[in-house]
Amino acid sequence: MIRLAVPSQATNSKPLAAPVQRDYLSYSAVRTFQSCPLKYKFRYVDQLPEAVVSASLVFGSALHAAVEHHLRFQLEGETAPGVPQLLQVYRDHVHAAQSQQPIKYPRGEDAAALEEQAARMLTTYLQSELATPVGRILGVEEQVRGGLSPRLPEIMGYADLIFETDEALTVRDFKTAKAKWSLEQANEQSDQLLLYGHLVRDLIPGKPIRLQFAILTKHKTPQTQVLDVQPSMQRLQRTRRIFESVWKAIQSHNYYPVPSPLNCSGCGYRKQCAAWKG
Repeated sequence: MIRLAVPSQATNSKPLAAPVQRDYLSYSAVRTFQSCPLKYKFRYVDQLPEAVVSASLVFGSALHAAVEHHLRFQLEGETAPGVPQLLQVYRDHVHAAQSQQPIKYPRGEDAAALEEQAARMLTTYLQSELATPVGRILGVEEQVRGGLSPRLPEIMGYADLIFETDEALTVRDFKTAKAKWSLEQANEQSDQLLLYGHLVRDLIPGKPIRLQFAILTKHKTPQTQVLDVQPSMQRLQRTRRIFESVWKAIQSHNYYPVPSPLNCSGCGYRKQCAAWKG
C-alpha cells in the first residue's frame, strides 16, 4: 500500500467522526450514495450481500483482474503470462463471483459468449502498448490513501497502474467500453483519476503527475486507446466540495430510495428496498 500524508485544506471546522467500521471514504461509496442513499445503507452500513450481480459488472472486473495479473508479473520482474493464463484468471474471477451470487445476463448474452469476447480483448491487449508500459512500474492495483479535507475521513482507493518515466509519474486507469472514448468523455469521467493523482503526488516529491485512461473496447475486433487527462485544481476542489456535502448527508443517516430504471433494473437490493419502511 502506498500511504501518503497529503496535506488537507485549511479550515477552522473540526473533522467529522468516521463511521464505526470505516475510517475512510471511497469514490465508489460517494457515487453510490449520490445515486441512491438507501443502496449505500444496504451496502456500506448494513453490509448486505446483493441477491444478483450484473454480467457487465462481473465481465469488467474479471477482465480487469486478468490485466492486473499480467502487469503484476512485470512489476515483479517475471516473464509475463500469455492469453491462456490470462483467460484462466478471467474464468476464476467469474466462477468466484458466481459462487457468491447469481449473475444476471442481458438478453442475447451468456457466459460462453462473454468468455469469447474476453479472449479477443485480452489478445488485443497483449498486442498493444498497454501491455508494456514504458518506464518503471511502481504499483499495480495499489492502495492509495490520504487526506482531502479536515471535514472528511481519509480518502482511500486503488490505482490500477502507477509507473515512472524520466518525465512524469503516471497514474493509469483501465476501462472497458463499448466504443472508443472522446477526449471530452475522458474529461467528464476524470474525477476519480484526478483524486488519485492528488493522493500520489508526494510519492516522488516534485515529479510532474500524468493522468491517463487506458480504454479497451468490446468490439468484435477490439481496439485500445490511451487518453491523457490534464490535472485540474478547480475540478479537484469541486470534488472536495461534493465529498464534504455527501459525507455530511451520510452522517445525518438520511437514507431513502431513488427509484429509476437505471438504478433499479439491475440492483441486487430490490427485495430489501421493497421491504423498507423508512
